[in-house]
Amino acid sequence: MANYYSGRRHAAVMRNSARRNKILIFIFGFWIIALFFRLVRIQVVDHDFLATRARRNTSYVFEVAPRRGEIIGRRGWKLAQTMDSKSLLAYPARISNPSQTAKALSSILGQDVRDIENKLSRHDRFLIFLKRALTPRERKSVESLRDSGLEFSDDLTRVYPGASLATHVVGDVDIDLRGITGLESTFDGNLRGKPARSIIELDATGRAYDDYWEESPANDSELTTTIDEVLQMKLEILLESACKELRAATASAIVLAPDSGEVLALANAPSFDPNSRPRAGFDFRVDRAVEVIYEPGSVLSFVTCAAGLEERVIALRPVANGSDKGLRIGLERPRLSPADRDSFRTIRKKYSLFDRLTGWAIASGLIMGKDRVAEYVDRFGLTRRTGIELPAEASGRLLPLRLWDERTHVAIAVGHNISTSAVELVSAVAAIANKGESVQPHLVTRMVGVGGSVIDRPTPIRRQIVTTETSTIVTRILEQEFEKWRGLIGEPSLLGVPVACAIGSSSKLDEATRRYSKTRYMTSALGFLPDNKGGRAIIVVFDQTAGTRAAEKIAARTFCRIAKATLGGYDLPVASESPSPPSPEGN
Repeated sequence: MANYYSGRRHAAVMRNSARRNKILIFIFGFWIIALFFRLVRIQVVDHDFLATRARRNTSYVFEVAPRRGEIIGRRGWKLAQTMDSKSLLAYPARISNPSQTAKALSSILGQDVRDIENKLSRHDRFLIFLKRALTPRERKSVESLRDSGLEFSDDLTRVYPGASLATHVVGDVDIDLRGITGLESTFDGNLRGKPARSIIELDATGRAYDDYWEESPANDSELTTTIDEVLQMKLEILLESACKELRAATASAIVLAPDSGEVLALANAPSFDPNSRPRAGFDFRVDRAVEVIYEPGSVLSFVTCAAGLEERVIALRPVANGSDKGLRIGLERPRLSPADRDSFRTIRKKYSLFDRLTGWAIASGLIMGKDRVAEYVDRFGLTRRTGIELPAEASGRLLPLRLWDERTHVAIAVGHNISTSAVELVSAVAAIANKGESVQPHLVTRMVGVGGSVIDRPTPIRRQIVTTETSTIVTRILEQEFEKWRGLIGEPSLLGVPVACAIGSSSKLDEATRRYSKTRYMTSALGFLPDNKGGRAIIVVFDQTAGTRAAEKIAARTFCRIAKATLGGYDLPVASESPSPPSPEGN
């Protein structure tokens, strides 16, 4: 009996032991499986996140704008390039006296002392940026403070070696090296290159002891422009001088090669130095030669004269001229109806148009009618963008035909009731210089992408606007128009050089009264050099002038000086190579 009960106890113990073993095995197996899944989560699922958190304890990583490609001129001068620089970092926890440090940094960096103090007092931030792209002078001054809470890090900055040279063509970038104006904006995707990251290594106390690039910011892209650097420099000097002499608010000028459409020079006054970004206002960045439209006035009369010749509304006749013992170009008087004759007198008196060019423009407009006037305005491209490689190009404006009255097309014939930009005007007159063929203006001749691959540029659009015969006659008419200015402007250097040019002024619209101002005008000189190996089309525009004969005289003189510069005149003390980047003490 004892053995019987002993066996039953032994069996119960064994059963309990087996049950405990199963429970232990289950718990151990569950722990192994849970541990396995936890390891998978750590090593696979959350690997990047945890690695980033771990890296933050020993390093600080921040994105750095990629190195941008270079922009160069047709002579090989560097107009824009990227250079290495330093950024200023601060560790708020290690700055003992934020107020004193903020005062010292405010005088060095030119920033508000309260903003700097607020940043240095934020102990919830491990690291903060105070300023990027320090100048050597600023860096030296910060080093003299010997503050352990201030450190430097590698960075990049955009430098413009020519300062304000062709600044409205080249453009500008923001603090992150993204293009915001000019070619920098248009070709931002091609010039930016590959992004880079800068890593700052930290020790156990959180102090930076090393920094390096994780990805090299190399960029071999390159943009070659049509800008002639020497001519551009001369144009800017002449335009700035004329703007001061005329006391105009602004001025713009363009030099264009009619046979190829290449923009050789484009300038605006006043200009700005993109190396000094904080001090450059928005108004200075506006490219008025491309982005602003205005009523051109009588300088537009050549378009209607060309239309009248093309439509056989006005005819050609030779006129004997004893002074030069040759023949000059004149026009037969068209036959006007009584109503048109009255309109001719009214319009001519209203706009004070007494010269030959505008007189025939009015007559052509009266006979052709509004449909054909609108057709030739569009044919010369005065109401559509040229497609030049600059952002925010303005398009000329013209009233819809249904809103025209019996006088509108005559006013448009002499440059009123129509608004257009300087680049559209110079493109139109370039067609006359190029035997009636219009070539699309452009600024870029070659584009090299990242990796050295050449990116094909679209071929400039060519359009035949008028016949060669018409363009020849209009050229002679413009030459005659300019003859009356030769003795007034005092520029003997262009004696014997054919110049085809029209000079005129137009009233500005007073935004307060919504009427034309009697004191503010736009004065323009538009034309070309016919015999200069394909010619050089030139336009000069002055804003807010007195609109007097003296203002037109200065515009004509400026046109002649720019024409002389295109012929190699006005030698300037410029180097034959690209100017060096701004000096450390100058930036």
